[in-house]
Amino acid sequence: MAGRNVRRDLAQEARRVGATIRAQQAAILTGRQFQDYVAVTDFLLVLIENIAARDREALLVDAPADVPARDTLRRIVQRLWPAVLLAITAFLLPLLPGFPTHNGLGATIRWGLLVPAALSLVTRQPDVIGRVEATIDKALPGA
Repeated sequence: MAGRNVRRDLAQEARRVGATIRAQQAAILTGRQFQDYVAVTDFLLVLIENIAARDREALLVDAPADVPARDTLRRIVQRLWPAVLLAITAFLLPLLPGFPTHNGLGATIRWGLLVPAALSLVTRQPDVIGRVEATIDKALPGA
């Protein structure tokens, strides 16, 4: 049980440091003068130095006291929703009246939707997804 508590505490510290970094986004977006960006850069450089020095206390000085963990169910739904939507579309689209099914076009479109659905479960890297989709497009008949 001690291992779980240590992981939970470290995850909370990581969320706090992440919140500190995300707080700088507003300063970057609303900055109007060069000094605004220099202040953000200096802050981030100090943060990087603290990371390199493994100084946890210094990392947490400007961090908020408590950052709630994201809801696990919401994370799962956010991760799965694109794949579920593509898969449902792949199976329902060919059932629509007037959908072209000649020359295997329906199967080609179905595979064209199922492959990105599967890829979205495996990776979020757009370059990987794009390369695999291009390969599938070349390989599928009628594509």
